[in-house]
Amino acid sequence: MIGPVSILKLDEQASSGFVTLRTIIDNQPKSVKLTLDGSAYSVAIEAHESKNPILATGDLVRDGDRWVMKNPAIELLESEDDQDDQPMPSAP
Repeated sequence: MIGPVSILKLDEQASSGFVTLRTIIDNQPKSVKLTLDGSAYSVAIEAHESKNPILATGDLVRDGDRWVMKNPAIELLESEDDQDDQPMPSAP
């Protein structure tokens, strides 16, 4: 799933952080909670600060009224504006 990071919360006693991702599930906007290790949490911080979405993969499950992603892996997605700022490769 793809969406922006809306909430970051660091667990200082553990080496993990909690993230809330805003996304669409069943054609409805929803929040999904993820628990991330230190390196993935750093990616989530970068996404939140840059306002770029992340791609999250894992096991999406219901926990009462909430959605939770178990075994998450995330990837920062660059916005088209960021890609426009990249220099064009030169021809050989």
